[in-house]
Amino acid sequence: MAGVASLLLLLVVRSFASSCEGYGAPQEQGSVGGSPITESSGLAFARTRPGVWFTHNDSGGQPVLYAFELDGTYLEEHAVVGAAFGDWEAMSAGPCPDGDGACLYIGDVGDNPGARPYVSVYAVREPTAGRPVEVLAAWHASYPDGVARNSEALLVHPLTGRIDLITKEDGESCGVYRFPRDPAEQIAQLALVATLSFEGEGGARTVTGADWDPDGDRVVVRTYSGAWEWSADPCLPDAHWDDPPRGLALSDVQGEAIAYNAIGDIVVSSEGDPMVLKRLVCEAVGEPGGPCDTGVVDSGDDGGGGDLPPARDPGCGCGGGAAPGWLALLGLPALASRNRRRRCPDRSRRRRARGSPPRR
Repeated sequence: MAGVASLLLLLVVRSFASSCEGYGAPQEQGSVGGSPITESSGLAFARTRPGVWFTHNDSGGQPVLYAFELDGTYLEEHAVVGAAFGDWEAMSAGPCPDGDGACLYIGDVGDNPGARPYVSVYAVREPTAGRPVEVLAAWHASYPDGVARNSEALLVHPLTGRIDLITKEDGESCGVYRFPRDPAEQIAQLALVATLSFEGEGGARTVTGADWDPDGDRVVVRTYSGAWEWSADPCLPDAHWDDPPRGLALSDVQGEAIAYNAIGDIVVSSEGDPMVLKRLVCEAVGEPGGPCDTGVVDSGDDGGGGDLPPARDPGCGCGGGAAPGWLALLGLPALASRNRRRRCPDRSRRRRARGSPPRR
């Protein structure tokens, strides 16, 4: 039985490594009205509860996660015990820091006044029905130049578990910053990984959300008026920042949150009550990209995006020992649905040479 289980996990990992070649127009799925959800700022689907999604409110809210379904059914709230609430602006799903199961990472990273001495991220296990959740681990960090910044976008890599945030800037560029790998009570320092610039003006450049595809093969960044997506190498998860992204239209959805679902579609939520939910269906999925074909992986160190020699990955886990089990929580139905939509026979991917500096 152990051999069968290992084979299934391997098939899940291999089959999820794919790239979307095109999305349809945003389709409304439902709206959640008359609930405590008034300013949806983070979004993630449950790995352990089929059909369930989570969100939270931003500044002025409470340390609570809200569960709902995409058709607009509001389910319940889950109090988060042990977390402070300054300005929760982002959420991402990922493997738990102890390697056991699926977690949600909550970003207390908002700072409209530009006055916070540090920002925080809290990891909690996915809430079970009818239960509160307790903080499993926490990270606290300041920006490397000592300047306070606002952020509404959090990224947790599905294979390595490393945590990044993207700043919300009024100028022409914004920064991708990384938290230290290990949680700690003391305040650490963020590391600058990359600097991003987007086309357009005003809301088209203002980053309000981000997410990794469940297999680490795509990453999407949302702004007020659209979204940008990159194809990524799961074992070189910073190289894509050097590539030009694909622009995605979000129609009239004014909001802050964005997330992939289990089969690679993109879901966005709106601000206000009701919370409108729309989905961009991935209409053509490329062939698997082979997350272990490079022989190198993200080292997981705190030195930024590619400055350190990447570590070898003899187990094809790309640095995240718990990743196969975490991905397997997505389930075989989702895997089968995603495989049915593959269309393109070939796919090429640019890779940055090892040791080259991140984009500045």
